[in-house]
Amino acid sequence: MLQKPIPTYALYGEFLSATESDPVHHETIRERSSKHGWDIKLHRHEALSQFFLFETPGVQVQAGEVAFRTTGPTILCVPPMVTHGFQFPKDIVGDVLSFPLEQLEDTARNRLSVFTQGKPRVMTPTPTLNFDGVRQITRHLARAFHAFEADRTELLQHLIQTLLIYLTAGQPQHIAPATGGIDLTKHEQQCQTFCKLIEQKYTSDATVGWYAHALGVSPPHLTRISKRILGATPNDLITRRRMIEAERLLKFTLHPIADIALRVGYRDAPYFNRAFKRWHGVSPGVFRRTQSV
Repeated sequence: MLQKPIPTYALYGEFLSATESDPVHHETIRERSSKHGWDIKLHRHEALSQFFLFETPGVQVQAGEVAFRTTGPTILCVPPMVTHGFQFPKDIVGDVLSFPLEQLEDTARNRLSVFTQGKPRVMTPTPTLNFDGVRQITRHLARAFHAFEADRTELLQHLIQTLLIYLTAGQPQHIAPATGGIDLTKHEQQCQTFCKLIEQKYTSDATVGWYAHALGVSPPHLTRISKRILGATPNDLITRRRMIEAERLLKFTLHPIADIALRVGYRDAPYFNRAFKRWHGVSPGVFRRTQSV
């Protein structure tokens, strides 16, 4: 029997995370796991290293070849391309930080690489690990990530460095065996390149035909592999990326809606309004009034 391929995501369930410009992405574990019935299926990330802080027990973890159930506060660090999945209790308290490696400063990227050595690292409170310090820095990172204030990126980079210093000062209680590299199929590679092209071109008027030509395939072929591997049509993925950016601009800026439409690839503001309402169920104006920080 053929085994179902392990999906490679940006964030879990997302091939388009829109986190490329930030050196870190923060969510509470509850935010994402509650959307998936508290069960995060096995998956992997090509260019993300992740830090999980479980503050409550009862998390069923599989990371690489390691499987265990937490019995107290636990830190898990998962490097790129290591398969991992979770089953969370509904009262879970914890955070997940995702680090796009290309956006980290060299010293942070190198420190993280040396720390994980391509293996998942599991840590619990010990005399050599300042667990409360790690918890506090995680809170500061979360606030800085969601604040969108001046000097935000510089602050995030400094906090990441501080977090890694706290982590590397302690000794891990368990190091998982190394896992072998995982080759992507030709169609997975094409879908991965398609997502990267969307990140580059979503603000333009590039059509599905343009993307297909750039990939060296036909539009029907791109549609077939996109639906099978990414779970959505090419047009849906392009729209999703535009809507992610539109949400961000509506929540965190004062740009007029017509300007936002242009910034996310819509030359016609009324068409953007209709597309946004189909996607979110409310108009851009209503979304801004209810979601702005």
